[in-house]
Amino acid sequence: YINYSTVPADATLTVQAGAVVKLGSSLNIDGALVTQGTAASPVYFTSYKDDSVGGDSNGDGSASSPAPGDWSYLSFGNGASATFDHSIIRYGGSSSYGALYAAQSSTILLRDSEVSFSASHGVHMNQTNNAYTATLTLERSTVASNNSYGVYMPVGYDNGQYGRNRLIITNSAIRNNGGYGVYVN
Repeated sequence: YINYSTVPADATLTVQAGAVVKLGSSLNIDGALVTQGTAASPVYFTSYKDDSVGGDSNGDGSASSPAPGDWSYLSFGNGASATFDHSIIRYGGSSSYGALYAAQSSTILLRDSEVSFSASHGVHMNQTNNAYTATLTLERSTVASNNSYGVYMPVGYDNGQYGRNRLIITNSAIRNNGGYGVYVN
């Protein structure tokens, strides 16, 4: 169970196949995050109320159920990176940020993974007023059932410089989100 923690800029957090990470708030990554899930043993980032994986972590039996917004987000700082292999990210997001929130120059790869049931966007890449390059790659992944956009990539502007968004989608599904599937400007 993680309520709030940070991976420093010079560190890599590696999450092994079959791991269940239950969140109460946020996990901030300034360095790197690598998940090593497999088809048979995915990695989960989910609500502490989610009894369907990892057991009854909050010890209340069936008195609570997971819901969008139970935890805030996985946040990626300037220069951070993430590679999600066979990972399921669900029940996160806040009123303004997606379950995955990457500010400034960051790189996220979702491969054979899912982002779902966010209280806001599924994936929110940047909304800063600095020059940056944000890169999101979806390979054989699903972004679905989020309350707002599936993928939200607004361009920031500062001192005559625009940020740059790169989006690569291959064999992926973005569906049943409350807003557009993909919003890039």
